[in-house]
Amino acid sequence: MFEYQKTKIREYRNRKVLFDVFWVALKLAIAFVLIEFVDYGTYVVIGYILYSVESCSSLLFINSQEADLQLNIIHQRINDIELQLVKKSH
Repeated sequence: MFEYQKTKIREYRNRKVLFDVFWVALKLAIAFVLIEFVDYGTYVVIGYILYSVESCSSLLFINSQEADLQLNIIHQRINDIELQLVKKSH
C-alpha cells in the first residue's frame, strides 16, 4: 500500500548519503585551509562546529515536535471515527 512512499524515502536516503559525503569533504578542505593559513582559523572552525551541533539539535527537536503533532492529529481522527461508528450503531 505504501510501496511508492517507501521507494521515494529509499531514493532520498541514497541521494542524501552522496550529498553528505560531498559536503563533508568540502567542509574538511575549507577547515584545513582555515586552520593552516588564517591566524584565528582554529577558532573559526571550532565556532562553526558548535553552531552546527546547536543547529542540528534544534532541528531534531522541531522534527520530533512536528511528528508528535501529526501522531496526535491521527489519534484524534481515529477517536472521532470511532465515536461516529458508535453513534451510527445505536
